[in-house]
Amino acid sequence: MNKAATKEKYDLQFASEVDKGLSEHPKHLPTRFIYDDEGSRLFEEIMRLPEYYLTRAEQEIMNTYSGEIASIIGNEKFNLIELGAGNGEKTATLIKQLLEEKKTFRYVPIDISEGAIAALHHELGRQFGNLKIEGINSDYFEGLRWIKDHSGRRNVVLFLGSNIGNFQLDHQHLFMKKLSQCLKPDDYLLIGFDLIKDYELIRRAYFDGAGVTARFNLNLIHRINRELGANFNVEEMGYYSAYNPYKKRNEAYVYSKCDQEVEIKANNKSYKLEAFEPINTEYSYKYSIADTDRLAAEYGFDVKGHFLDSESLFTDALWLRK
Repeated sequence: MNKAATKEKYDLQFASEVDKGLSEHPKHLPTRFIYDDEGSRLFEEIMRLPEYYLTRAEQEIMNTYSGEIASIIGNEKFNLIELGAGNGEKTATLIKQLLEEKKTFRYVPIDISEGAIAALHHELGRQFGNLKIEGINSDYFEGLRWIKDHSGRRNVVLFLGSNIGNFQLDHQHLFMKKLSQCLKPDDYLLIGFDLIKDYELIRRAYFDGAGVTARFNLNLIHRINRELGANFNVEEMGYYSAYNPYKKRNEAYVYSKCDQEVEIKANNKSYKLEAFEPINTEYSYKYSIADTDRLAAEYGFDVKGHFLDSESLFTDALWLRK
């Protein structure tokens, strides 16, 4: 794959989507660009916070059900593909199970962050000397299409951590449609969903007392300054988050504490920010089990199982492409 061309395309998308988001009302910024190397590091810090129940719940699922998941996958050779693997801790539990059962597979993490791919190679290679790892530094769908064109194996795709919940509904539709098109019949998808629960528990997960989630969201502003030649006064930027029960989502915003006129050299434009005008950076949708089953049916999957933690906070759903 042409890494230089991929990066150039990604940089153009970054500039274009920032321009679109800051030109519209209400203003918004693309969530996916929070996850550069620093964003990924901050998210690892978030996952260790006492308020952030999601990672602990999903790790419990992996600890409890990896054997059952491995059994359903079967003994056919496959690619274990992970979209946005993070630090790989949860995946390591499943990989350990698959290796113990002598499954024939190769692990293929796909991530736009070269640092994330390199860290996975190092850490999982250290843990599992016999693990075949072939990381792909690219956009998810470019990587999946490349695998589809170059491998005849069955694919088992991991999209964990409730990442699907970070998409706005129209983007979720496009993502799921593309993902379905990139998979072959009898490919598996193991996908994480954060379930609807006590609203205050959800709110605290995205508005922690240590302010790590604030730094995570404001990292996007730092990145726009650094990579797109912007002049946001970051010292005058704040962060706010709240759960919206009508729309079943947590909503995160950054805002300026004063009027600012921000110039972005990459777009050759300036943008006016009014004091305390919210700029949406992230939605985190929550689901019922029925919601997830409807999604599976809509995009051409059969539900093979739901794996829940002991408090029913989270599910990893295993789907089979029809």
